[in-house]
Amino acid sequence: MIETKLDGYRLLARIEKGHVRHFTRGGHDWAARFPVLVDELKALALPGAWLLPRRVEQAPDRTK
Repeated sequence: MIETKLDGYRLLARIEKGHVRHFTRGGHDWAARFPVLVDELKALALPGAWLLPRRVEQAPDRTK
């Protein structure tokens, strides 16, 4: 199950020994769909963490 929201997706990020995964509510790893976010979380250099990342995208015409 994917919980699509009007403003994005619900994900839970897991950092463990330098590896980052993004879990959906159904337990699927969506890290491959968000490579920039994976790189940004890796750059934090945390040994381990559970995070609730938020990503905001603006419309190309910058109206939303």
